[in-house]
Amino acid sequence: MAKWIKTKPSGSFRRFSSSRYVDVIREINRGIINSGVGYTANWGSINGNILDQTDLQNSLNDKVDKELLTVTKEPTGFPNRTDSTFSFDDLTRTFTIQPTGASFDIWKQGNKITINSPVSIQIPDITEKYFIYFDNSVLGYSINFSDSLLNDKVFVATVYWNQPSQYSVFVVDERHGLTMDWATHFHLHNSFGTRYYGGFSLGYEETPTGTLNSDSQIQLTGGTIADEDIPTTIIDSVSPSAFFEQTLSPVAQLPVFYRQGLPFYWEKESATNYPYVTVSNIPQYNDTSYGLSNVPDGEYFAYWIFATPEVNNPVIAIPGNRTDATLNSAKELNDYASIEWSELPTQEFKVLYRIIFHYDTGAYTNDNNTVIAHVEDLRGTIDTTLINTSAASANDHGALLGLADDDHVQYYNTSRINAWLAGKTTSDLTEGANQYFTNERAQDAVGTIFTNTSTINLTYNDALNTISASVNQSAIDHGSISGLSDDDHAQYHTDARADLRYLENGVLKNALMPQVIIEDFVGGSSVLLGLSVASASGGSSSTEVPEQQANWNGLISYPRFGQVSCRINTASSSRSTLSSPVNFRLYPQARFKISFEFSIVGGQIDFANDPVLLCIGFIDNFAVTNPTNGFYMRPPRTGETNFLKYVIRIASAESVFDTTIPYDSTNRRFINCSIEWDGTNMIFTGKDDSITSINTVSNFLTTYPTLSTLNFAYGGYNGRNGNPIVGVSRNLNIDKITQYIKNNY
Repeated sequence: MAKWIKTKPSGSFRRFSSSRYVDVIREINRGIINSGVGYTANWGSINGNILDQTDLQNSLNDKVDKELLTVTKEPTGFPNRTDSTFSFDDLTRTFTIQPTGASFDIWKQGNKITINSPVSIQIPDITEKYFIYFDNSVLGYSINFSDSLLNDKVFVATVYWNQPSQYSVFVVDERHGLTMDWATHFHLHNSFGTRYYGGFSLGYEETPTGTLNSDSQIQLTGGTIADEDIPTTIIDSVSPSAFFEQTLSPVAQLPVFYRQGLPFYWEKESATNYPYVTVSNIPQYNDTSYGLSNVPDGEYFAYWIFATPEVNNPVIAIPGNRTDATLNSAKELNDYASIEWSELPTQEFKVLYRIIFHYDTGAYTNDNNTVIAHVEDLRGTIDTTLINTSAASANDHGALLGLADDDHVQYYNTSRINAWLAGKTTSDLTEGANQYFTNERAQDAVGTIFTNTSTINLTYNDALNTISASVNQSAIDHGSISGLSDDDHAQYHTDARADLRYLENGVLKNALMPQVIIEDFVGGSSVLLGLSVASASGGSSSTEVPEQQANWNGLISYPRFGQVSCRINTASSSRSTLSSPVNFRLYPQARFKISFEFSIVGGQIDFANDPVLLCIGFIDNFAVTNPTNGFYMRPPRTGETNFLKYVIRIASAESVFDTTIPYDSTNRRFINCSIEWDGTNMIFTGKDDSITSINTVSNFLTTYPTLSTLNFAYGGYNGRNGNPIVGVSRNLNIDKITQYIKNNY
């Protein structure tokens, strides 16, 4: 309906269409309506005293046909993409959009919404394509693309999240403008997809010899594609830093996207100098089992080059699903429609080229033994193969937003069914053939299903409502019971409780075993065991004063009240020993155990330059410079593994074995060692503060029969066999010796 408005105080009236309010505004902007003088206007439902242009603008804004906006749901979108920017943080899976200045505007169904600060949303840690949108001023996401995403929300971006690899594969800008309506957008998205505008010229070696790496490399110029009303210009840059910048020349750096796993997801390989993936310089293709596989030697394979609106890596490569023995087969069978695209990371793909490579280790000598065999330019093609792979139909209920909303009050949900059931009792239900539960029925049912076993009798008393069980003990074999190895009888000794009660430092306590003798050298002499010291060629012995010293590999110091120190100097054949009488023989009927606590001073022995034997144990003769036979324990020498050793010596030759006690060369730190003969086996034991190493030589005399006829003494031996090249003075300090002897047991 047309209305008339007077344009000036003395002027004429002008006629405007009531459906074209913008004409009124245009006339105001031209200054036709006099500002500063009030006029009474009556334009449809607009009534009031219009004093100036602002009054009229506000009145018109208030009276715009809201019904039209509601029906069309327009305008919806972004007035521009320069007032805002966005980012995605892989570490927190957080999408953030924020103003580039003080604020930015969005429109939703004809209503302008101003955003003044950054807005964020975190997506779930689930592999999926997430459509990010504004619902008024709040961000949300959906995993389904439908028309409601375009007319009920303000579409912002698409993010494809890869949960196994913990990164975003694709981040696509979807800040569409206000001019294109949502229905057109939905139609173009599902029918035409992304389109090629220009650019993306390809450079490659057209006559490759296979000797240069450039024979399988490409370069591209920048170019432009369009996602509906969003044109995207991809810029070739040697140092990309902004959206849609990428290194395309002189060697294109293209990430490779491929399907992985079952159920499959999209994976991304970082860009290299080649538009294809290699593993150990072997090219890969994307097999139909959803993974990368080696291209067989001599075969041809295809990769497809795409331009996309992905903000960080807009130009990508995707491998084909097959290999072929000939170039003609590869050209014929690697067709675009036969690729198993399945669910793409985004719909916005535009194919640029198909490149067929040839891999042949016998024909080509470059790093990957690969050349470009054929290129097909697909920039000008219009293809809908990708469009229908994941587009959700507007008629697909599962693709709609707000499926969790309670929009169908005619149906029961949890709260409504609970309210309905609250007014019901069992009286409202007919019993029928399926009888209701009662205590008596349940008891009778249970009582009839019991079955006696060979060991347990069960009795149901219906009158008393009880079930009793009796055990037939005569039918139970103790050995058949489970848990026999459990420690259920604390009144009996286990190994641990017996050790705690009867052992001290690994040997029986004296009070319990009178044949145990402990010599601790208090006062400097051997009173109980009758051990004697002997020296030769500059060797000497002395009594050490009480002190505190830590154990080997330990930090806690312990009191040492008496020690005997056997010293040697740098002289040839210098010797000092502490030994028992030669009165031990390895009889099968006898058992004995000797334990020692000792330390050494002088560090690790370089036996090649200083032939010193420093040991604790049994030797056939302590009065010689080179004992012939024995079995003892000693520290490691230079060149040996750094562990305490146990040694079998026959005819002056050693057989050396490792314990698990690491060697600490710190002077004056003590180690506890014992040598035990049980009539059959020889057991060498070492202990420090944290480790116990038990080493058993089974059937000892069968293995070493020479030792069965010899007599031995035990003690500490510190002696040099000959002239040293580099001589070192050394001490062997003995703090305690415990002798345990038991015959005929």
